[in-house]
Amino acid sequence: MGEFNFMEIFRQLQSSGLPSDVSKIGEFLRSSGVSPDNPEAMKEFLQRMGLDEQGVEKKEDIISLINQMTAGLSTEMRQQVFQIIEQILEQLDCGELPQEIAEFLAQWKNAE
Repeated sequence: MGEFNFMEIFRQLQSSGLPSDVSKIGEFLRSSGVSPDNPEAMKEFLQRMGLDEQGVEKKEDIISLINQMTAGLSTEMRQQVFQIIEQILEQLDCGELPQEIAEFLAQWKNAE
């Protein structure tokens, strides 16, 4: 897996049509076909972001990717990103995250 920078990926997504209003991101993704019931759309979305879907199949890989993408973010920025993640998951009707991921995100958002 290569190096990823959250803010750079976010800027790329915005230039490709991602709404600047974060409360609309889940709606945007759903209109692009991304949902828990459509893994193919999610794979395509990951590829557009430059990610290999096989690199995020395991929980450990997801945690590693989040850490890589957000290295250097302040606690305040992490909390804002966490709120965006929560909104997106809710808008996509994803249900509960796996316990390991939920626990990691809860700790991650307050890390310094």
